[in-house]
Amino acid sequence: MDFQQSQSSSFLHLLNSQVPHNDNPPQFLSFSPTPDVGGSASRAPTGEDRKQRCKWSIAEDLVLISAWLNTSKDPVVGSEQRAGTFWKRIQAYYNASPKVVGLPKREKNCKQRWGKINEGVCKFVGSYDAATKQRPSGQSEDDVLKAAHEIFLNDYKANFSLEHAWRELRNDQKWCGTYGNSQ
Repeated sequence: MDFQQSQSSSFLHLLNSQVPHNDNPPQFLSFSPTPDVGGSASRAPTGEDRKQRCKWSIAEDLVLISAWLNTSKDPVVGSEQRAGTFWKRIQAYYNASPKVVGLPKREKNCKQRWGKINEGVCKFVGSYDAATKQRPSGQSEDDVLKAAHEIFLNDYKANFSLEHAWRELRNDQKWCGTYGNSQ
Protein backbone atom coordinates (compact mmCIF):
# COMPACT_ATOMS: atom_id res chain seq x y z
CA MET A 1 0.00 0.00 0.00
CA ASP A 2 2.89 2.33 0.79
CA PHE A 3 4.30 1.74 -2.70
CA GLN A 4 0.97 2.69 -4.32
CA GLN A 5 0.69 5.87 -2.28
CA SER A 6 4.20 7.01 -3.12
CA GLN A 7 3.66 6.12 -6.78
CA SER A 8 0.35 8.04 -6.90
CA SER A 9 1.90 10.95 -5.05
CA SER A 10 4.79 11.20 -7.48
CA PHE A 11 2.34 10.98 -10.38
CA LEU A 12 0.34 13.91 -8.96
CA HIS A 13 3.51 15.96 -8.48
CA LEU A 14 4.54 15.17 -12.05
CA LEU A 15 1.16 16.31 -13.39
CA ASN A 16 1.12 19.44 -11.25
CA SER A 17 4.65 20.35 -12.32
CA GLN A 18 3.59 20.29 -15.98
CA VAL A 19 0.71 22.70 -15.50
CA PRO A 20 1.72 26.33 -16.04
CA HIS A 21 1.30 28.35 -12.86
CA ASN A 22 -0.63 31.55 -13.44
CA ASP A 23 -3.42 33.29 -11.60
CA ASN A 24 -6.20 32.30 -14.04
CA PRO A 25 -5.52 28.82 -15.42
CA PRO A 26 -8.23 27.39 -17.68
CA GLN A 27 -10.53 24.86 -16.04
CA PHE A 28 -9.40 21.95 -18.20
CA LEU A 29 -5.83 22.32 -16.90
CA SER A 30 -6.70 22.10 -13.22
CA PHE A 31 -6.29 18.62 -11.84
CA SER A 32 -8.05 17.64 -8.66
CA PRO A 33 -8.28 13.93 -7.92
CA THR A 34 -11.31 12.70 -6.03
CA PRO A 35 -9.35 11.17 -3.16
CA ASP A 36 -6.47 13.29 -1.88
CA VAL A 37 -3.96 10.47 -2.31
CA GLY A 38 -0.64 12.17 -1.76
CA GLY A 39 -1.70 14.91 0.58
CA SER A 40 -1.30 17.49 -2.17
CA ALA A 41 -3.84 20.26 -1.87
CA SER A 42 -4.97 21.05 -5.39
CA ARG A 43 -7.02 24.15 -6.09
CA ALA A 44 -10.80 23.70 -6.28
CA PRO A 45 -12.48 25.61 -9.12
CA THR A 46 -13.84 28.97 -8.06
CA GLY A 47 -16.99 30.64 -9.30
CA GLU A 48 -15.01 32.32 -12.10
CA ASP A 49 -13.69 28.97 -13.37
CA ARG A 50 -17.10 27.32 -13.59
CA LYS A 51 -19.41 27.77 -16.51
CA GLN A 52 -21.78 30.66 -15.90
CA ARG A 53 -25.38 29.58 -15.28
CA CYS A 54 -28.28 31.66 -16.49
CA LYS A 55 -31.19 31.67 -14.08
CA TRP A 56 -34.65 31.19 -15.53
CA SER A 57 -37.03 34.11 -15.19
CA ILE A 58 -40.75 33.75 -14.54
CA ALA A 59 -41.46 34.77 -18.16
CA GLU A 60 -39.11 32.06 -19.43
CA ASP A 61 -40.74 29.47 -17.17
CA LEU A 62 -44.18 30.41 -18.48
CA VAL A 63 -43.04 30.11 -22.11
CA LEU A 64 -41.48 26.71 -21.34
CA ILE A 65 -44.71 25.54 -19.68
CA SER A 66 -46.71 26.70 -22.67
CA ALA A 67 -44.29 24.94 -25.02
CA TRP A 68 -44.55 21.70 -23.05
CA LEU A 69 -48.35 21.81 -22.85
CA ASN A 70 -48.81 22.63 -26.54
CA THR A 71 -46.31 20.02 -27.68
CA SER A 72 -47.57 17.26 -25.41
CA LYS A 73 -51.21 17.86 -26.36
CA ASP A 74 -50.67 18.29 -30.10
CA PRO A 75 -53.59 16.36 -31.67
CA VAL A 76 -51.83 16.03 -35.03
CA VAL A 77 -48.63 14.39 -33.80
CA GLY A 78 -50.07 12.93 -30.61
CA SER A 79 -47.84 10.66 -28.57
CA GLU A 80 -46.27 9.07 -31.63
CA GLN A 81 -42.91 10.82 -31.29
CA ARG A 82 -39.55 9.97 -29.79
CA ALA A 83 -38.28 11.80 -26.73
CA GLY A 84 -35.55 13.56 -28.70
CA THR A 85 -38.03 14.83 -31.26
CA PHE A 86 -40.41 15.90 -28.51
CA TRP A 87 -37.77 18.02 -26.76
CA LYS A 88 -36.51 19.49 -30.05
CA ARG A 89 -40.06 20.67 -30.76
CA ILE A 90 -40.29 22.20 -27.28
CA GLN A 91 -36.96 24.00 -27.75
CA ALA A 92 -38.04 25.29 -31.16
CA TYR A 93 -41.36 26.54 -29.72
CA TYR A 94 -39.55 28.15 -26.78
CA ASN A 95 -36.86 29.84 -28.87
CA ALA A 96 -39.45 31.09 -31.41
CA SER A 97 -41.62 32.73 -28.76
CA PRO A 98 -41.75 36.54 -28.94
CA LYS A 99 -41.83 36.65 -25.13
CA VAL A 100 -38.17 35.55 -24.92
CA VAL A 101 -36.74 37.73 -27.69
CA GLY A 102 -33.40 39.15 -26.60
CA LEU A 103 -32.87 36.52 -23.93
CA PRO A 104 -30.26 33.78 -24.36
CA LYS A 105 -31.35 30.77 -26.38
CA ARG A 106 -32.05 27.67 -24.30
CA GLU A 107 -30.75 24.68 -26.20
CA LYS A 108 -30.31 21.65 -23.97
CA ASN A 109 -31.50 22.84 -20.58
CA CYS A 110 -35.23 23.07 -21.39
CA LYS A 111 -35.63 19.43 -20.40
CA GLN A 112 -33.72 19.94 -17.15
CA ARG A 113 -35.72 23.01 -16.21
CA TRP A 114 -38.98 21.26 -17.05
CA GLY A 115 -37.96 18.40 -14.76
CA LYS A 116 -37.45 20.81 -11.87
CA ILE A 117 -40.72 22.60 -12.54
CA ASN A 118 -42.66 19.35 -12.84
CA GLU A 119 -41.14 17.87 -9.67
CA GLY A 120 -41.72 21.03 -7.63
CA VAL A 121 -45.29 21.52 -8.84
CA CYS A 122 -46.16 17.84 -8.21
CA LYS A 123 -44.87 18.13 -4.65
CA PHE A 124 -46.78 21.35 -4.10
CA VAL A 125 -49.98 19.76 -5.43
CA GLY A 126 -49.69 17.26 -2.58
CA SER A 127 -49.20 20.09 -0.08
CA TYR A 128 -52.15 21.97 -1.54
CA ASP A 129 -54.34 18.86 -1.34
CA ALA A 130 -53.37 18.41 2.32
CA ALA A 131 -54.19 22.05 3.03
CA THR A 132 -57.53 21.68 1.25
CA LYS A 133 -58.35 18.62 3.33
CA GLN A 134 -57.61 20.51 6.55
CA ARG A 135 -59.56 23.58 5.42
CA PRO A 136 -61.95 24.82 8.08
CA SER A 137 -65.17 26.48 6.97
CA GLY A 138 -64.86 30.14 6.17
CA GLN A 139 -61.24 29.89 5.06
CA SER A 140 -60.43 31.70 1.81
CA GLU A 141 -58.34 30.41 -1.11
CA ASP A 142 -55.49 32.65 0.04
CA ASP A 143 -55.58 30.99 3.46
CA VAL A 144 -55.44 27.54 1.85
CA LEU A 145 -52.51 28.63 -0.33
CA LYS A 146 -50.66 30.00 2.71
CA ALA A 147 -51.27 26.72 4.57
CA ALA A 148 -50.02 24.78 1.53
CA HIS A 149 -46.80 26.81 1.55
CA GLU A 150 -46.36 26.01 5.26
CA ILE A 151 -46.96 22.29 4.66
CA PHE A 152 -44.46 22.33 1.78
CA LEU A 153 -41.87 24.06 3.97
CA ASN A 154 -42.38 21.53 6.78
CA ASP A 155 -42.23 18.53 4.43
CA TYR A 156 -39.34 19.54 2.17
CA LYS A 157 -37.42 22.04 4.34
CA ALA A 158 -37.47 24.60 1.53
CA ASN A 159 -39.76 27.38 0.38
CA PHE A 160 -41.86 26.72 -2.71
CA SER A 161 -40.61 29.16 -5.33
CA LEU A 162 -42.58 27.97 -8.35
CA GLU A 163 -46.00 29.34 -7.50
CA HIS A 164 -46.18 30.98 -10.94
CA ALA A 165 -45.73 27.55 -12.55
CA TRP A 166 -48.28 25.95 -10.23
CA ARG A 167 -50.85 28.66 -11.07
CA GLU A 168 -50.29 27.94 -14.77
CA LEU A 169 -50.51 24.14 -14.41
CA ARG A 170 -53.01 23.68 -11.58
CA ASN A 171 -56.07 23.32 -13.83
CA ASP A 172 -54.47 20.74 -16.09
CA GLN A 173 -55.58 17.16 -15.44
CA LYS A 174 -52.09 15.99 -14.47
CA TRP A 175 -51.67 18.56 -11.69
CA CYS A 176 -55.21 19.19 -10.47
CA GLY A 177 -54.78 16.88 -7.48
CA THR A 178 -57.26 14.54 -5.89
CA TYR A 179 -59.59 17.27 -4.73
CA GLY A 180 -59.74 19.20 -7.98
CA ASN A 181 -59.91 22.92 -8.08
CA SER A 182 -62.64 25.14 -6.72
CA GLN A 183 -62.14 27.75 -9.45
